[in-house]
Amino acid sequence: MWTREEETFLGTMPDRQLAKKLGRSLSSIRSRRHDVTSIRFESGIDRWLAREIRLLGQHNDEEVAHRINRTVEAVRAKRVKLGIPRCDRQRTEWREDEEQFLGTLPDLEAAERLGRTVSAVRTHRCVKRIPPFKPTGRKWSTAEDRLLGTRTDREIAKLLKRSVCSVLKRRLRLGVPNRCSQVVCWTAAEEKLLGTKPDRVLAKRFGRAESAVLQRRRLKRISQFR
Repeated sequence: MWTREEETFLGTMPDRQLAKKLGRSLSSIRSRRHDVTSIRFESGIDRWLAREIRLLGQHNDEEVAHRINRTVEAVRAKRVKLGIPRCDRQRTEWREDEEQFLGTLPDLEAAERLGRTVSAVRTHRCVKRIPPFKPTGRKWSTAEDRLLGTRTDREIAKLLKRSVCSVLKRRLRLGVPNRCSQVVCWTAAEEKLLGTKPDRVLAKRFGRAESAVLQRRRLKRISQFR
């Protein structure tokens, strides 16, 4: 088993050097690095932008990862490598001047401007009962509501000339089940096999895409087969 402390070293030095430091095999280091961070140490080369590095330690690793579209593990590894202390500041309180942005621009743009996550902006906006930026304002008719769940959300959206997201939200709000869902749910038996064989082997056995097996395994925090 790998500890969180060990994983923070991944990608911060050559795999061979890290293997010696941690007392692990070179293949084990490479496999874990690829599975957890997908980052590679490159001597003399740093692909991080200056504006990305400036965010390290200014916000928690999760928030930085979300803002620069990197994994939390990659952000943590880079911060540790540069010797930047972790940010323990909790941004729970909202100032009045921050709240003035809510609903005046898209949540994503407001999050980037305020240095907060999109989910934090959306949640606080809803708590304050502030409508989203440029709401459609188009009301749903009884006839439209009756169509929900009779076809896929995409088909209903095309028929009613609405977005798929709008159809999905309306259906969920009314508690209408999606009887035409094209998503194949995972069974307990399938999940038990995750990590017991290579993803490509299980994908073929389940009749699923290899990427779907990989995502489900990571969602369940199951290590890859070795």
